[in-house]
Amino acid sequence: MISVNEAFAAIEAVTPRNQTETIELADAVGRILAAPLCANRTQPPRNVSAMDGYAVRQADMAHGVSVFSVIGEAQAGGEFTRPLGEAEAVRIFTGAIVPEGADHIIIQEDVTRDENSDTISLTSSQSEAHHIRLAGQDFSKGDELLPQGRVLSPADLALAANGNHATLSVITRPRIAFIASGDEIVPAGSATTDRQIPDSISAALAAMVAQWGGICVASTMTPDDKEAFTAAIKALPACDIIVPIGGASVGDYDHAKDVFYALGFALIFEKIAVKPGKPCWFARSESNFVLGLPGNPSSAMVTATLFLKPLIAQLSGRQTQHPWTQALLTAPLHANGNRENYLRGTYALSEGRVEVEIAARQDSALTTVFADANCLVQRMANAPPLIAGDKVTILPL
Repeated sequence: MISVNEAFAAIEAVTPRNQTETIELADAVGRILAAPLCANRTQPPRNVSAMDGYAVRQADMAHGVSVFSVIGEAQAGGEFTRPLGEAEAVRIFTGAIVPEGADHIIIQEDVTRDENSDTISLTSSQSEAHHIRLAGQDFSKGDELLPQGRVLSPADLALAANGNHATLSVITRPRIAFIASGDEIVPAGSATTDRQIPDSISAALAAMVAQWGGICVASTMTPDDKEAFTAAIKALPACDIIVPIGGASVGDYDHAKDVFYALGFALIFEKIAVKPGKPCWFARSESNFVLGLPGNPSSAMVTATLFLKPLIAQLSGRQTQHPWTQALLTAPLHANGNRENYLRGTYALSEGRVEVEIAARQDSALTTVFADANCLVQRMANAPPLIAGDKVTILPL
């Protein structure tokens, strides 16, 4: 049995896949950029107006000109092509190219213009040139806009589009397949007897995987039958990680590990000194990995958070470290046993401090507790008792 840190180290030793694909910009949020993204254009490509108003020469106002002749108009997407002369102005709108010779925009609130008049008169002093976005102010063609490995946000997509990219090269998402085993397990919504248990884990884990940058390619259930379990594995589509749920304890019907070993998977670790989730195990073949999770719902979700999430990140070439942080206990906490423990809890900001309340019930079969939790509270093996106000390490969910 290995420690949690040793399990993390085994996951961090996995070689990233580094497989890429090209996808449409609209589908790229949350994906990982496979290469640095450089601008295909300069933005703005020319000097453009930042306001609605009138383009003029600042030198004219410096010489006391206060009345200008309006000689034309420039809209966004259009251009007034004649250079400005002395005491001349062009009506201009936000985003329009600034005419040659102009170096200042008088905002429309700072002038008067009679209806159908071709002149404007200043109503406010204009001491400095303003309201022009210079060419390349945002970025220039060839500039790196986004670094390799960036997890793309909606704002990143706007930047990529502004750099004139319609598609992006991203890391292929790790493909995950789930197998829940047990004679008592039936699809959610179809449990009709007291002997049947709805499959409460597969859908939740698939959703978690999607949040973590993976993709669920299969989710199947098998009875407690070695041959059926073997056939189900062989029938899976191509995937990077197979996740058997349950079937890894020491009962007569727990044969998941034996089946995978018979199929050529080599053991990396077999048990972890962690609570909940001691039966969690990890193995690999030439082409993919298997991460076995416990059958109890909370145990499966805790161990998936601790170990499946960083495995997906590692295969994707992302940072695998969890975002641990500190919080203050709202109530005393008893001493911990000889396994590292992850308690379900709820943290919140209170009077400028992060406080955490630990759920009173921690049974690994309770889905209500995990549904209410927004963090895991880490308790190291043999940790002493704590009092309210003491610091603990938490992992936000």
